[in-house]
Amino acid sequence: MRRPSPSIVISLIALMFAMSGTAYAATGGTFILGKSNTARSVTGLANSRGTALSLSSAKGKPPLTVGNSVRVPKLNASYLDNTPASGFISGPGRARSRVVTVTGTQTVELVGSNDSLLTGQCDNGSTGADLYLNLGAGASAMWWSFNGVEASAASSQVTQLTRSELMAVVQVASGSAISTYIASQSYNPGTNSCTFTSQVLTT
Repeated sequence: MRRPSPSIVISLIALMFAMSGTAYAATGGTFILGKSNTARSVTGLANSRGTALSLSSAKGKPPLTVGNSVRVPKLNASYLDNTPASGFISGPGRARSRVVTVTGTQTVELVGSNDSLLTGQCDNGSTGADLYLNLGAGASAMWWSFNGVEASAASSQVTQLTRSELMAVVQVASGSAISTYIASQSYNPGTNSCTFTSQVLTT
């Protein structure tokens, strides 16, 4: 019988590794599908005529997994938590938020931006609370609250004075800037206090 050639021997050894399920060192060698491959340097894949790599998987299974949480540079995505890019505000902007509880008759500044300031008013802990919007010159506002949809070019009461829990959404236009407020008011009869939650996003 003739001795097997060196190439046959190498092929048989590679086949044994592949069938055993042992990680196969693919550096400079063959990439074995369906097996765990390892390499000591980066593996590149290029296609001068189109997409370099296409992955598909069973329904409900991710087509790709990674070994850690390190951010991948230059990786673009069409969706973030199933929300497309069109569902987010793009461009420069800033956000502020505040939660405050007051007792007795007090007026407290909540959040503001550019030519507007949202304040919370607590009336002696017995009548209740309301939200008040202060506007600068040239600013205009529209809000949605318990009272319906209202608009104003001056300082105005956004919610009625009440002991009931209310929430309001306010948009303020000042020049090229748009500020969106989301705020709520509540009254605690046990402590005769008012609690205000607020946040504003300006773009």
